[in-house]
Amino acid sequence: GNMISLGTDVPFHPLKTWTAREQGNNNVELRDGRQGVFVLDPYRRHHDSSGATMLLGFEIVDTRPIKGFGGRGGKYRVRISAGGSMPLFEQTYTEPGQYLEEIPCPARRQYATLFVEMKNELGQHFEDQIAMSFNMHFYRALKWVL
Repeated sequence: GNMISLGTDVPFHPLKTWTAREQGNNNVELRDGRQGVFVLDPYRRHHDSSGATMLLGFEIVDTRPIKGFGGRGGKYRVRISAGGSMPLFEQTYTEPGQYLEEIPCPARRQYATLFVEMKNELGQHFEDQIAMSFNMHFYRALKWVL
């Protein structure tokens, strides 16, 4: 088989990624530099989260000139889930910006894709996802307890 490697000078940004033919539920919604949600870089790397809760930082981006119905402002419903089906956190925000939230970890050991999904007041869907594990290395803490 053949292997093709492409390169670019454009820096990586999560809103520039095109992970599927159709993006979320919107098919072709413009994201980079316009509207979306993404996990911040310090929380983006794969890591094992041990314990009952963990911190997750994300940013809501909205540079539309007029936000919301009749310019009354935007509304952003953010949902964080493991595997897309195990809800961990849900909250509605009224302003774009960076947020740091404490979310519960799943109670069992597992590897999972963490989905950070956002719907705006018009029902447009945006998402980002990161891979991580939960409580896989819990035994490391036990040696300090014993």
